[in-house]
Amino acid sequence: MSTLTVVSDFNAQPLTQACADLFDAYDCGWEAQAVSLTSRADAHGVLTDGSWDACMLDGPLQDLVKASADIRAASVKLSGGADLLFRKNGVTIAVNLFGSAAIAHVEHTQRRLGGANVAVCGTGPRACALVHACAVAGAERIVLVGETPKQSKSELELFLARYRRIAYEGLDLQPSDHLHRSFKEAYEQPKYLFGSYATSTQALSGADYIFAAGETPFATEPGVPPQVLGDQILVYHAGCSLAESALASAARDAGVTVLDGRGTTAFCAAEAVSVLCMGGAGTDEVRSEQGAQLLDDMFAVAAKALGVPC
Repeated sequence: MSTLTVVSDFNAQPLTQACADLFDAYDCGWEAQAVSLTSRADAHGVLTDGSWDACMLDGPLQDLVKASADIRAASVKLSGGADLLFRKNGVTIAVNLFGSAAIAHVEHTQRRLGGANVAVCGTGPRACALVHACAVAGAERIVLVGETPKQSKSELELFLARYRRIAYEGLDLQPSDHLHRSFKEAYEQPKYLFGSYATSTQALSGADYIFAAGETPFATEPGVPPQVLGDQILVYHAGCSLAESALASAARDAGVTVLDGRGTTAFCAAEAVSVLCMGGAGTDEVRSEQGAQLLDDMFAVAAKALGVPC
C-alpha cells in the first residue's frame, strides 16, 4: 500500500483524516499518515529525505519544494510553491492545489467571479495561487494587497514575469466551464494591480470579493482596515476556520457573508486524492464536467471529516 505523508507546521491530523476518509471511500490502495512539525527545517528534512510515496504540505511550507521536484506543473511555476508532491514513472512531480481549491469552494456555493473586482490579501505562493485562480475564474480586476506597495509590486511583477514566460509554451485549450478563461486568456485579459492595506482602501472597499491567504495577520487581527468592509459579496479567508479568523469575524460584524475557509482544505484533499488515485481527474487547467462532479462528491467526504458545511 502506498502512503501519503501529510506535513503541517501546526497540526496535520485534520487534513490527514480527510485524505484517509477519501482513500477509504474510493478504495484506491493508499493510506495517509500525519507529520506535525514545529520548524521549516524539519519540514525540509522530510521533503529531502524522500522516504514517502507522496507528500502534502499544509500551512506556509509551499516554497520548500523546489529542490524536491523533477517536474513542476504550471501552477507551481506561477505561484513559486507547491502543496503536493508525488512520484510517477520514477520522477517527482509538484503541483499547487491551493488556489484552484479555494475557487472551487466558492463556486460550490453558487458564486461566480466572472467580471468581478477581486482583492487578494497576502504574500507568497498561496497568495499568488489565489491570484491565478481568480483570473482563470473570470475576475475582471485583481489587486494583490500586502503590507507595503513595494512588497506587493515585487510579488506581482515576479508572478507576471513567470506567467509571461509560460503562457504561450503550448496548446491553449479552452475550459469546459464557459465562465472560466483558458490559461493564456487568464494572463492577457484581467487587469492586474497591486497595493497595500493602508493605501488601497478604495480598492478594498470596492472589491466584490476579498480573499486572504495565510494566518498572518488575518488570524489575530483583521489585517485590512475594518472600515473597508461592508459592501463585498463575500470575504473568504482561504484555509482558515471561521472560528480562528479575525478577518472573517470583522467581515461578519460588518454584515458581509463569509465562508468557512477550511473548504479550501477539503477541496485540496479532494484534488490530491484525485491526482493520486484517478490520474488527476478534475485537476488540470481544463476540467471536464465529469471531473468537476467527481470533485464535488469527493469534497463532501473531506468536508465531513473536517466539519465543514457542504
